[in-house]
Amino acid sequence: MIHQVPIKSLPQDWLWCETWCDDTSKTKAKTIDLCNNPQTKEPKLQAAVRIVAEWVDYDQEVKTLLRVCSLKRSQNSLHMQGPEFCSVCSWSSSVHNDPRTVYVCRAVPLVT
Repeated sequence: MIHQVPIKSLPQDWLWCETWCDDTSKTKAKTIDLCNNPQTKEPKLQAAVRIVAEWVDYDQEVKTLLRVCSLKRSQNSLHMQGPEFCSVCSWSSSVHNDPRTVYVCRAVPLVT
């Protein structure tokens, strides 16, 4: 396959990694690799918090979204017992009760 597909090297700013790149090049990085550092053996999530300034904000945003979705799902399951259509979002009960679908009322379902 090597002879069929040419392999090109990307410039360093396309993949920054703490193990082999310096801190000054991090500001120009297009991608940050949160690889395991064999020198420190630091866990990836701990390194992410230290290396990526926005990590804590992103993590909190995702956790909040998961809590909201979980709450909506538990609330919606209560009112889906009887009517053919959901009284909150007017979706058919078959959509709400499909185990392959994660939903939040008034939103497009996300297929898992």
